Amino acid sequence: MLTADTTAEWVNTVTDDFNEARHRVGSGKTIMVRVVGQGSPDNAQQRVLDGEIQPVVWSPGDMSWIETANRVWPERGGY
Repeated sequence: MLTADTTAEWVNTVTDDFNEARHRVGSGKTIMVRVVGQGSPDNAQQRVLDGEIQPVVWSPGDMSWIETANRVWPERGGY
């Protein structure tokens, strides 16, 4: 999970609780979440758009990150 540094502390707290519960998928594999804090919104967004990082979940710091990504993604061939 890629998240903004501003929310990483809170996200890590709830993620630790989630991971400790050792939830499993139907096949029996344990679900583990790893949180990566990303400081600069422009840098995080650029790295995601460039395919340099491919988080399963991206939790940006505010709505403007999403609006920009939604505008740029189709220009880069995304769907």
